[in-house]
Amino acid sequence: MENGKMLVTMTEKDLKTIVLQCVEQALQQTQSKENETQYINKMQAASILAVSRSTVENLARAGSIKRHYIGKKAVRYERKEVLELAQNGVYYKYQRNTVKK
Repeated sequence: MENGKMLVTMTEKDLKTIVLQCVEQALQQTQSKENETQYINKMQAASILAVSRSTVENLARAGSIKRHYIGKKAVRYERKEVLELAQNGVYYKYQRNTVKK
């Protein structure tokens, strides 16, 4: 091995097997990360919903989104819940820069 380079001889079948194993492993890691719950802070939730941070707090107080406490003081919101709220438009009257009907 010279300068960290190595020449390996293998069959096409062996190469396909190695590539398939790598792809399967990468897909499994991606899928496991998708299944993990992702949390965002108040500023990020406000940005997604296009509202102020105090409105995010009001929505949490009203029960539209649930607060998750990290440690004693840090509050986070489940990203999936915030995205669902954004799609459903339940918060529409609070939204910034929109025309109210």
